[in-house]
Amino acid sequence: MNITTIPTTAIAYTRVSSEKQRKNGQSLEEQRLAIETYAHHSHLRIVDWFEDVASAGGSRSISRRPAFQAAVEKAEKLGVPIVVASFDRLSRDLKSFIDLVRHRDLVFLSAEEGSYLTPANLEARIARAEANNMRRSQSAKDEYAQRRALGLSARNPDLDGARKKSADVRSAKAQAKADHLAKILRSDPSLADLSLQKLSDRLNELGHHDLEGRAWTKASVHSALTRLKQAPEGETPEPALSDQDTAELKKNPIFGMF
Repeated sequence: MNITTIPTTAIAYTRVSSEKQRKNGQSLEEQRLAIETYAHHSHLRIVDWFEDVASAGGSRSISRRPAFQAAVEKAEKLGVPIVVASFDRLSRDLKSFIDLVRHRDLVFLSAEEGSYLTPANLEARIARAEANNMRRSQSAKDEYAQRRALGLSARNPDLDGARKKSADVRSAKAQAKADHLAKILRSDPSLADLSLQKLSDRLNELGHHDLEGRAWTKASVHSALTRLKQAPEGETPEPALSDQDTAELKKNPIFGMF
C-alpha cells in the first residue's frame, strides 16, 4: 500500500486481553468510539470491523487471534489500512507478530496517536516495547529477590494503602478532567444543548482538548458530565488536583498512575 496516498477507506480492529473485559464492554466501546471519532475527522470510511479477545503476551498469542488474521487478509486484499484505537492493541509479542506482517503490504493507523506504522518501522517500535517489558520484569524479580534476602514479605507491605492511593489518583484525574470540561461549557453556553456526539465533535472543532491533550470523544464527554452531575446539589466540587499537579498531568498523561 502506498502510504503517500491519503486513504478514504479502512478496516477497523479492536482487541481486549480477557473475556472479563469483553463482557464488561467498556474497553471495546472506548476503542470503537476512538476509531469512529478518528475516522469522522479524517473523512475515513470504515468498511469492516474485526474484534478479538486474547492476551497480549505469550508466543502463540497471534495464532489465537483469528479476527486479526482475517483483518490482515482483507486489508491487504482491498489495499486499505487497518485502524486501531492505539498501537498497543496490536501486540507486544515481537517475534510472532513481525513474522506475521513482515512481508505483507500493510499500513496500521492509530486513532489515539494520529499516526501510521508499516511493518518496517513497526518492528523497531515493538522491539522497544518488548525491551521495556523485559526491564520491568527483571526489576520486579530483582526486588523480589532482595526482599527475600532481607527476610521481608514479597508482597507490598501496605497493599490496601497502595490500592487506595491508586484509586484516589485515578479519581482526582477524572475529576480534573470533568472540571476542565465544566470551565469550557461555562465559557460557551451554546454548547450546553448539544448531544454527546455533537458536543465532542464541536469541542474538537474549536480546538479544545482534555487535560492530557487528547481529542474529546462521546465516551469521554459522557464520563466527565456524569461526574459533574454526581456532585451534591448546590455544591461545587473542590479542585481535584493542585495547579502543579495539573501542569504535570498536561506534560505526562500517565502521571500519578503508578
